[in-house]
This record gives sequence, structure tokens and C-alpha cells, in this order.
Amino acid sequence: AASDVYKRQQHYHDAYEIYLQADGERYLFLDDICYTLKQGDLVILKPFDIHYMESRDIDFYERYVLNFSSDMLSGILTKTETDILFDNIKSCVFHLNDEQFTLILDYFKKIDAFSNRIGLLSEKLALSSVFQLVSVIKDLSKNAEIITSQNTPPEIVTAIDYTLSLIHISEP
Repeated sequence: AASDVYKRQQHYHDAYEIYLQADGERYLFLDDICYTLKQGDLVILKPFDIHYMESRDIDFYERYVLNFSSDMLSGILTKTETDILFDNIKSCVFHLNDEQFTLILDYFKKIDAFSNRIGLLSEKLALSSVFQLVSVIKDLSKNAEIITSQNTPPEIVTAIDYTLSLIHISEP
């Protein structure tokens, strides 16, 4: 099917993506690094990050994915509040402990439930849950150990990150 081909090609979204691996195993390719995603792994992708995912050895996996624009929260946050919320959020992969996994999974389920409701406040409840999810992830990511590729030594990843931070593209 066309959707299967799309999923196996590098692509990007013009919005944030939060991906929770709930069961099984998948592979994420991001910034020329391959990550093996297992239960409890959380992926944060910023808009326009080129990536793709695939399953190799197993057919079954369970995941939760949320794509959203930061502008979506303008119904409940000011521009300044939105800027503060998304300040320093970086694309990364990190592993959640059982308690964190349950917490994040509950937010995904709340967002899904509110998104499928019809009613006066359903949209605001869904937006509020997205806001809460991003807030919790931002707090968790401050203390999280970022997962690096199993094939790339951490020193190399650090050197690449440092080099990329020095590169500035200037407009003429």
C-alpha cells in the first residue's frame, strides 16, 4: 500500500511529533543514527526533522504518536507561554521507567479520548492534555539519559553535537 511505502521513506512533518513505543521493537533513523526502540522509549521530533522508522524482525508493535503544531495551543496559551514551553525542547530519544511510562501513556489515552468526544469543552480538554503532556516531557527530559545509537560511541555523538552547534548558515 502507498502508506507502507511512505512510512519506509525518509520524511518530515511540519509539526512536533511525540512517539511512545508501547510494545515490540522498531528502528528509528534520525540524523544518520539508528535507534532501536523498545517498550518505554519516548521520541521527541521537532518540526522538519528528517526521519523514518521501520520494523525488521517482528511484525507486532504498539505505539502512540501525536503530531501537533505549537500554534495549536494558542487556544489556551499566550505566545509567550508557548515560547517558554517549547524553549529548549530538542529532538531526542530517551527511555522511561515504569512509572514515567504509565504517566505518559495515560496522557496519550486522555488526548485520544478527548479528541473523540463531541461537546463544548472537548477541544479545550484535548489541548489542555497536550499542554500537560509537553510540560511533563520537558521536565522528564531535563533528567533523562538520552539514548544514543548502539553502534555509535557516546564520545562521537558528543563530538558531532558540538560540531553541529558551531555550524551557522548565514543568509547573503
